[in-house]
Amino acid sequence: MMKALCDVCRARVAQSTCPMCGRRVCMVCMSEGGVCVLCLAGRMAP
Repeated sequence: MMKALCDVCRARVAQSTCPMCGRRVCMVCMSEGGVCVLCLAGRMAP
């Protein structure tokens, strides 16, 4: 079985799934708040 790549960076193997958007994300692209960096950036945008 092939490992799924991170949907954000495409460089590392995805370790978990973002509960907000469902993207598969690696440990680097998962924020401390438990959501992916793209959702985190979207929430912080004005």
